[in-house]
Amino acid sequence: MTGCHVGATQIDRATFTGDAWFDGATFTGDASFNGVTFTGGARFDGATFTRVAWFDGVTFTGVGWFSGVTFTGVAWFDGATFTGGARFDDVTYTGDASFDRATFTGDAWFDDATFESMPTAGDVWVRVPPPATNTGQDGVWPAGWVVDASAAIPRDGWEGSWTKLVPVPVVLAPFPPNWPTNHRR
Repeated sequence: MTGCHVGATQIDRATFTGDAWFDGATFTGDASFNGVTFTGGARFDGATFTRVAWFDGVTFTGVGWFSGVTFTGVAWFDGATFTGGARFDDVTYTGDASFDRATFTGDAWFDDATFESMPTAGDVWVRVPPPATNTGQDGVWPAGWVVDASAAIPRDGWEGSWTKLVPVPVVLAPFPPNWPTNHRR
């Protein structure tokens, strides 16, 4: 489907053996890939999703390529599994983005990704040591997300040590001593 313009798309629970090419495609209606398995690389580079994009429960055994994608509606990756890596470089999210319950076993890159609102990432599992930091060589997470490598534990049914992706805590500083506390005249 490279470079195609398509309306509403529903490819739920399909299995793509080998590489799947959707790069440069424009999805003008809702696009649903729920429960799809990609056994090779899945290329969505430069694609545009103008409405809701569902990738809930998708399994990427090869690299999931989303570099340069534009999501103008909601983008759901809830419960997605990225075993071969995930590339979200230069992605633009103008709607909400959700990665709740996603699992990243390979490298994950979000270099220069732009989020209009903070993406949700509840209960996201990441294999450590890579990526161990927000700017480590094995992955770059969106601003506001960090990997808590200090809490790494074994995970049933998975090799290696695992931890969760957590939001960066916001620390509020007190007002300076000379800050006006009364704005009355």
